[in-house]
Amino acid sequence: MAAAPHQNLYRNCQFLVQIDGLTESGFTEVLMAVGEITVIEYREGNAVGPGRKLPGCGGYGPITLKRAMTTNRELWNWWKETLTGQVERRNGIISLLNASREEVARWKFRDSWPIKYTTTDLNADGNEVVMETVVLAHEGIELE
Repeated sequence: MAAAPHQNLYRNCQFLVQIDGLTESGFTEVLMAVGEITVIEYREGNAVGPGRKLPGCGGYGPITLKRAMTTNRELWNWWKETLTGQVERRNGIISLLNASREEVARWKFRDSWPIKYTTTDLNADGNEVVMETVVLAHEGIELE
């Protein structure tokens, strides 16, 4: 029997990011949240050999977004407000697109806020575009 063609494979270069309150996104890279369940190791005092492993709390790590720095300061302002204690939580969507730019998957994250903001280093000998990076904590992510 011949192998079926890979019709349902998607490239990682076609995506959109939308965050409540941001009028401009244009992100060039998304480091997705890592889902992980902690492992609890349990061993009774009289047991010989390795103990048991039990599932602990689960959750997702932060989401990292990168984009070229422009005159738009929305990410910086959001970060600055959070830094001064004015935490504005925002919901967002990361959409995966197929070759025809149709949405094929959607990750919805909720109640996010920036926990880290960086820009690329400046170098007089360099020629790269200055990038800004924001790392978001959130309170959940779902794949639709």
